[in-house]
Amino acid sequence: MIYSYDNGPAEISEYSYDGQGRISSVKSNTINSSFDYVSKTLLVVSERKIADNSLTRTIVCGLNDKGYIIKMEFKNPDGLITYTYEFTYDGNGYVVSKKGSNGSSGFQEDFVIVDGNAVSSKAYFNGKFTYDRLYYFDKTKENKTTMTHAGYWYSTKLFGKASRNLGNEYKEFDINNSLKWHLQTVYELDALGYPVKWTTNNMLTKKSGITTLSFQ
Repeated sequence: MIYSYDNGPAEISEYSYDGQGRISSVKSNTINSSFDYVSKTLLVVSERKIADNSLTRTIVCGLNDKGYIIKMEFKNPDGLITYTYEFTYDGNGYVVSKKGSNGSSGFQEDFVIVDGNAVSSKAYFNGKFTYDRLYYFDKTKENKTTMTHAGYWYSTKLFGKASRNLGNEYKEFDINNSLKWHLQTVYELDALGYPVKWTTNNMLTKKSGITTLSFQ
């Protein structure tokens, strides 16, 4: 996956998989993340600098009976927990709540799922309502990516089901119902319906980001 915003430097992510189709590593411009599936309920991810292979942090993930991540603990090289995420899923396997905390402040986002798509969410910081998000979808385009609406990595094996369709518009409103973000996305698909490129246009700043994907 290659991403560039406003013609800036390219951010590259390379995903590798094991024989069971699970992510085994994620390599970015500067960090290589290795995935160790310790047990059915435990995944440990080690992030190391590509330059010198030094450990930057460890992410300890608890898994439910479907293999979805329900808790992530981010630890620095000394083992101190610096941040925690928790995920809640509905009966169909979609993320309906995401919580984050650094110990002193907290964040929560609750999602509404309709016909297999996350159509809206509400976010709270330290228990106070902060913003509304609205998501729109192209019902003619099936989502054949591994991108989920609340995942940390692009994986439908680790963060539940992806939205049924490709999202083509996003709006975010603050507590005063003022529009703070407005994005529109246009896709290019291959012959099998997989997105190989999409352009996301910020309708407020008039700047764009371009993402290209390659599959094997």
